[in-house]
Amino acid sequence: MNLADFEGYMEQVIVGRGRKYFEDGRVERIQVLEENHFAAEVDGSDLYTVHVNLDENGEIVDTGCNCPYDMGYYCKHQAAVFFALKSERDGMAGLPVKKQKKEAKPKIDIKKVLMDQSKGELVKIILDFTQNNPEFENTLKSRFASGEEEITASKKLIKEYIRKAKRNGFIGWRDVSTAVRGADTVLDNARGKILKEEYEKSIILSQTVLSIIVDVLQYCDDSDGIVGGTISESISLMNEAVSTGLGSWTPAQQKKIFSLILKESQNKRYSGWNDWQFALLGICVNFAEDQGARDILEQHLEELLRNDVETGWSREYSLRQIKLLQLDVLQRFDGEEKIGNFIKENLRYSEFRKIAIEHALEKHSFQEAIQLCLDGEEVDHEFRGLVKDWKELRFLVYEKMGDLENQKKLAFGLILENDYKYYLKLKQLCSDEEWGGVVDGILENLEEERFLPGIYERILVEEKLTAKILEYCRKRPSYIVSYYLHLIEEYPVEVDELFIKYILESAREATDRKEYKQVCAVIKKYKSAYGEKPAARLIGSLQMEYPRRPAFLDELKKIK
Repeated sequence: MNLADFEGYMEQVIVGRGRKYFEDGRVERIQVLEENHFAAEVDGSDLYTVHVNLDENGEIVDTGCNCPYDMGYYCKHQAAVFFALKSERDGMAGLPVKKQKKEAKPKIDIKKVLMDQSKGELVKIILDFTQNNPEFENTLKSRFASGEEEITASKKLIKEYIRKAKRNGFIGWRDVSTAVRGADTVLDNARGKILKEEYEKSIILSQTVLSIIVDVLQYCDDSDGIVGGTISESISLMNEAVSTGLGSWTPAQQKKIFSLILKESQNKRYSGWNDWQFALLGICVNFAEDQGARDILEQHLEELLRNDVETGWSREYSLRQIKLLQLDVLQRFDGEEKIGNFIKENLRYSEFRKIAIEHALEKHSFQEAIQLCLDGEEVDHEFRGLVKDWKELRFLVYEKMGDLENQKKLAFGLILENDYKYYLKLKQLCSDEEWGGVVDGILENLEEERFLPGIYERILVEEKLTAKILEYCRKRPSYIVSYYLHLIEEYPVEVDELFIKYILESAREATDRKEYKQVCAVIKKYKSAYGEKPAARLIGSLQMEYPRRPAFLDELKKIK
């Protein structure tokens, strides 16, 4: 992961919150501990320390934060520091981040200050602060109230932050993290309820968040998926609370919670957000051991099948999800015969066909499994990915049958579809005597393609076909950087010529510092291959040819 594009490698919710922290100035200081090793302080719910270790190209080699977040690889504090380092680098035209150490500002230990106060003084401080901060007042109420008062306070807290983030009836991208702050606080409370085994209260609090936050999507820019993440977390907490608490509830409690979740799934607010509706219905399946709940759920699913007014792909998707929910009920509470018949009735859906194939394999009904795969290839011929799935499953059947010839035939075809793992499988299936001819056949077929797929290069390297690799690089000089190590011992002169040709062409086309750096990176490779003197001659000739490119000359001087 590189500092230049780290956003694409992290959860978008975390990226959005980290960007907000950075823009709010919460990255208080960055210290340079040593070359490309940084430590930063981030002002969150506490003062957290983030360390980041970069290499010379801006690659994030190591990073960590001392906050308690453990839901993913990176936290919002790290993301905020990444934004700060990236901003500083961009602002200095690609030069390294500043090397001077900043003097640490004296910090007030708030915890110690509060611990030194009397109970009466603390109450006074809290009440004074509450008078001017309605969000804080509602946070306290949602934390310490009970029953209906807790729900009322939680709703006020959620809505207060939404109101605060609105501008002319709309919540912009930069204000979304503020808008969900109240909801996140309530979800923290709901999570705490699970730890206290107060499962019903956790579900009600999570549903309270859902009932408000889903509507926010109608008037906000959720490009970073922050609102969507809050919704998903709400549903996840509800599912966790149901899964953990169901066995301890009375029938009356089960009925109450089942009705609450089912009613929530039926709300019009989920129109156009079917995934969340189906996720809520998936939670309802947990209650289907009770015949009354099962009858209600199955009736509702049948109504959805009859009344779905969507068209095209969206309708097919919805029908598939409903059928999968029906299957989930059967698999949990019914016998094999009923499950098998339902699967056969719904083979048009790939998930059902895959289950049917698995069942056939379990029974060693290999011919049935093969026919299911072949039928799948025909039914889904317009969908390349699904066709490949059926071929791979068919290969698995042939493996279990020990059908060597059909394995070879199918593997050959999958190799031509650019799947390298089947090249390795085919190599294991063939004898040494026949393998040479098989490789020739594969390469001949691949070379007929208008654009050679990536597997072609990998096979050349694996089979050590150096003459073909050299020919390949002559047609594509840039590839010499990747393949020179495979060629230099056998073709030192030719590799030298290709390197120089590529470097000279790249230098001629380069127009800015970034491209000059790329040229110099190739020169470094050339230097490692041919040594100091040839590289020095090449650098000298470039310096003479481009005396009016000061940025290029500067980068050439840096080559070591």
